[in-house]
Amino acid sequence: VAVAALVAYVSSTEYPLGTFFWFLGRYAMPGSTSTPPVPSGMTLSPRPAREMFVDLPGGSKMPMLGLGLCCRPSAYDFDAVRNSVLWFLVQGGRLLDGAQLYLNHDAVGEGIKDAIALGIPR
Repeated sequence: VAVAALVAYVSSTEYPLGTFFWFLGRYAMPGSTSTPPVPSGMTLSPRPAREMFVDLPGGSKMPMLGLGLCCRPSAYDFDAVRNSVLWFLVQGGRLLDGAQLYLNHDAVGEGIKDAIALGIPR
């Protein structure tokens, strides 16, 4: 009965797959550890010296190194996501692989806001 209720709930949401991953991350995959906060006064790292890019249609370039923001237990913990995004940006990363489907965009946005406040260019 509990499984049927869960399936009914998940399939009634706007993003069923995202809700399913959120549920797994929150309840079915225990033991995730949160990402620690970035220490105050940490020196910002520049982008990698030999950063590699993929050429996109239209002439734009996209970094090959990115931070994936889905499908692990810590991807659904607000503080873990916020801190992970901030750590990645402070250490020179610039590509965040996110989607509304992941249901963690509020935390991603807060991490980006924190990075901008530290002086990391948008």
